Amino acid sequence: AVSDDVSRYLFEGKLIRAGISPYMQTADAQSLVQYRDNQWEMMNHKDKPTTYFRKSREQELGVTLKQFSKKREQSLADLPGELQSIR
Repeated sequence: AVSDDVSRYLFEGKLIRAGISPYMQTADAQSLVQYRDNQWEMMNHKDKPTTYFRKSREQELGVTLKQFSKKREQSLADLPGELQSIR
């Protein structure tokens, strides 16, 4: 049998796609009635907010800066070849 964690993950993904944070309320909140589906039915602990931690802004920013830095390094490495083609 599939873990009921999967059901929570899918339900919370549905909320996130709708622009709703699963960190701000519990899955059984009245404001979320319209999002209840089969995944919601199979979840446990509907009376608790999500237990999955989101990345901190620092972690997200760190990844972004690393990606930017890598692209910048790659661009700088390609620069001599590009300058040669201009000459």
